[in-house]
Amino acid sequence: MPGDRLNQLIKQKQLLEEHMAWLEQEIAKEQGRPEPAIPASRLESSEELEQKEAPKTPVTPEPEVDPEELTPEQTAADIYQELGPDASSSAQDARKSCLLMVIAGTVIVGTILGLIYYFYEP
Repeated sequence: MPGDRLNQLIKQKQLLEEHMAWLEQEIAKEQGRPEPAIPASRLESSEELEQKEAPKTPVTPEPEVDPEELTPEQTAADIYQELGPDASSSAQDARKSCLLMVIAGTVIVGTILGLIYYFYEP
């Protein structure tokens, strides 16, 4: 949307202006002269921008669970439900897949070398 892009460009411009003001303060500090003040308009505009960027949908916090109320059995059961019953077999499946890929690669390389030897043998 054009409005979103415009808002992003304005935000980037304001960030650059704030950075330049900070650089001016640092340079003034190193040179020993009084630090220039940040204009109030910049501070106000950055506060307004932060308010505009607030999420439009309210974020509902997750219900807090007291760790003292949880028992080890409940915690383990929750983890088991998240991982699923096949967590241990997935590691075995990965090993089998790797072994099959190595075997397939070896067969392909062997076949190519055999064909080269067959066709280029005098």
